[in-house]
Amino acid sequence: MPKTGGTRQGAGRPPKPAATKILDGNPGKRPIAVLEFYKDKPVSKKFKKKVPSYLDQAAKEGDAILPSTTELYEDIRGFVEAAGCLDKISDQLLQEYAYLRRSFLECENFNKVHGRIANGRRSPYVTMALDYQKAAQYVFNSIWNLIIRCSTEVYAADRNSFLQKMETRGF
Repeated sequence: MPKTGGTRQGAGRPPKPAATKILDGNPGKRPIAVLEFYKDKPVSKKFKKKVPSYLDQAAKEGDAILPSTTELYEDIRGFVEAAGCLDKISDQLLQEYAYLRRSFLECENFNKVHGRIANGRRSPYVTMALDYQKAAQYVFNSIWNLIIRCSTEVYAADRNSFLQKMETRGF
C-alpha cells in the first residue's frame, strides 16, 4: 500500500515569538533575530520601488468611495517598512494583499448598493466577497507571521497608520 499524506505546511507546534523567548530568558540559547518597529527608517535603494501601474487597472467599482489598490499597497508596504522587513517579505505578496483587499471592498460596496439578496436568493457578490476576504486574510497572516517571529516591539496603533486602519476598519 503506497504511503499517502505527509507533513503539511504549518503543521506542528508554532514557533515562539521573539518577545516570548526574551521574556523566558532564551531557553534555546540560540541568537534571537530581532526587528524593531519605527517610523522613519531609511530604506536602501534596492527596496525603493515604484508602485506597479497594473494594480489599479483591475478596479472597476466604487472608485469615488473606496481606496485605490495603490493606496492599499502603499499602506501595507509602509507597515512592513516600519517593521524593517522589506528585505524579508516578497513585494509580490504585498501586491497580492492589496489586490485582494480592494476586490473584497468592491464586492462589499456592490452589496451595499444593490443589496445582498437578488431574485430571492443570495447575491453571488456575497460569496465572492467572502472568498476575497478569506484569501486576503491568508496573505496578511503570511506577512504577519514573518513579522511577528522576529519583533520584540509592542504594536501600538498610534505608531503606524496601517495598524490604525486595521483596528478601526478604515478601509
